[in-house]
This record gives sequence, C-alpha cells and structure tokens, in this order.
Amino acid sequence: MSSSSLSTPHQNILADSDKSALICLSQVPGLGPQRIQQLVQVFEAPSIAWQSDSSAWQEHHLSLKLYAKMEKFRNTFELTNYLAFVDSHQQTIITNRDTNYPQVLIHQVGAPPILYCKVTETLHANPDYSLSVVGTRKITAYGQTAMHRLLPEVINQGVAIISGLMYGVDEAAHRIALKHNGLTIGVWAGGLDTLEIGSRQPLAQAILDSGGVLISEYPPGFKPSPQTFPARNRIVAGLSQATLAVEGTEKSGTLITAGYAAELGKEVLAIPGSITSPQSATPHLLIKNGATLVQDSSDIFVALGLNTTSHLTTLDLTSLSEIQQQIITTLQTQPQSTDQLVTSVNLPISQLSLELTSLELQSLIIKVGETWQIQ
Repeated sequence: MSSSSLSTPHQNILADSDKSALICLSQVPGLGPQRIQQLVQVFEAPSIAWQSDSSAWQEHHLSLKLYAKMEKFRNTFELTNYLAFVDSHQQTIITNRDTNYPQVLIHQVGAPPILYCKVTETLHANPDYSLSVVGTRKITAYGQTAMHRLLPEVINQGVAIISGLMYGVDEAAHRIALKHNGLTIGVWAGGLDTLEIGSRQPLAQAILDSGGVLISEYPPGFKPSPQTFPARNRIVAGLSQATLAVEGTEKSGTLITAGYAAELGKEVLAIPGSITSPQSATPHLLIKNGATLVQDSSDIFVALGLNTTSHLTTLDLTSLSEIQQQIITTLQTQPQSTDQLVTSVNLPISQLSLELTSLELQSLIIKVGETWQIQ
C-alpha cells in the first residue's frame, strides 16, 4: 500500500522517531512488552534501541539470538505500509509517548508500548474516574440484579466502565453503561477487526455508536486465543482505579484480573453472593483475602476517591404520590417482583402496574429479570 493512503492520525507517528520505533519494535517476533520496556531503558530511547547493532547488544549482555531476529525483521519491515494497513481497518495507533495513551498504564510493568483503538469521537482514554467490572460469562439473575442496583449511580457520577467485551458480566457492565449514557471502554483479546463479525459485533458497535472506545494491544487480523484473554485482563485492571468482581467460580479468570489489580496497587472490590451458588466462590475468596465487600454504591465511591453520596440517601420523594413513595421505600430495602409488591404495598395489580410504569419513566426504578429495584 502506498503512503498516500495513510490517514492524518498517523502522521505524527511518522514525524516522531521514538513513536515510529515503538511500533517497529512491537512487530518484531519474540519482542514482548516487557522486553521492549527493557530495551528502551537500556538504550534510553526507542529509536536508539531500534537502530542498535549487535555490538551494543553484546555490550549490554542482551540476547544476540533475539537481536538476529530483530535485524532480519528490520531489513524488511516498512512502517508506512504497516500504518496504511492499520488505517484500512479504521483503527488508530497510540504509543506510550502520546498524551492520549492511558496514563494509568504508563508505569505498569509489561504495559503494551502501543495500543490499537477504535472510536467514533475524540478518544477518551483518560477519564477522571474509571471502574473495571469483571466476572463470569455465566452471570446469574442475582448478579444481574446486583449490577443494575450498584452501577447506575456510579455511572451517573461520570465514572467510566471498563470491561472485556465477552458474555455475562462483561456484557452486562457495558450495557448498563450504555443504558445510562455513560462512557464505556471495551478491551479485546484480539485484533479489533475480529469484532466486526460474530456474536460480539452488536455490543462492539453499540459502544462505538455511544462514543465509547474499543482497545486492543493486538494488530488487525490477530485472532483471540485462550492465551490472549489473561493478557487482556492486565489491561482491563490497569486502565482503572479499582476493579469490581461480580461473580465467578473458584477457577474463574476473574481471579487473574483481580490479581493484576492488586499487584498494581489498585483497589479490589467484590460483591458478596449466596453461599449456595458456585458463582460466589471468586468474590468470597477475594473478600477473605482483603478485597472490599461492596454492599452499595458508596463503597465504590470510597474506593475511587469520589466524594459523593448515593442518590438513595438524597432522593427527593416529595414530588411523588403517597403510594409511589411507599413503593420506593419498599424497594430501597430490597428488590421485589410485581407479585411481591402487590402484597407489600397492598394494591390491586392493575393500579400497581400503572404506578410502576410511572416510576420507570421517571428513571427512578428499573426491572431486572422478574424484580423491580431502585435505578
């Protein structure tokens, strides 16, 4: 492909030798993020590392076998062509030398030197507050209810929701953010173009349509594999100030993400579950090992350093009818089904349905599965 097909977003890369070198180094077979970090530290600049010769590697006691791979690659790699290839997939590369590279990743050991991004608006890689939400692909009704109870208040405070674009907890987290007009960032375990087909396409497109961001450390055409999902988890954890574990069995990958977060000094939060549910194993283990037990959204606010109060404590009920106030008060105590509310508030189901619809239209309550709860 010719350089004339290269889009404007990548012109700054071609004009900056260190940014260009980072992309070149990231494509060398056998050079992973940690090794690239090591080379940059040793040679004091990516451009010097990329242009180094075998004697310099030998002087610094670096692998000459790996150098031979880099030299062979360097002789054939055309950066302009590669950037045009990335641009043909409507993706943007940001390097760890760009101001819009996520700052919370900058000092993380093994953080990718470059990221591939898709976004329909200005890149929001550095929100003031962000929360990673992780958990099982086999989310239960309880997990859904807990997320719908906790996350809307967090999102309404401007907190970005970060997750991994898979089924279950990941998708629920992204969808709740979308429903409440929040920023959500999806981190994928393969090339972003692999999201354009298959079951993940509708969610990925909805995130882009909302002004959200899709991020990957993998180039176009790279297919996800069992090995890339744990690697993706370190970025999910690294992008946020805190990680919330919703559900997961005792061997869940959620433990990997929580482990990364703990290693990085980030807050680890967990929603407790039923002792009879296998999906409670991961959050309960995390709580036993020091994770913060999350009972309401205020626990998340504290972990993020957000000075705010839950709207449950500040909700003005005076504009509501007496029966609507009674419904809200009842649901603040515990989510209930329509049949349960019929008994709790002592109303015929026809009248109750009208009141519930009114409260739902005011965005005060939401129905999750068969139960109503505070939104």
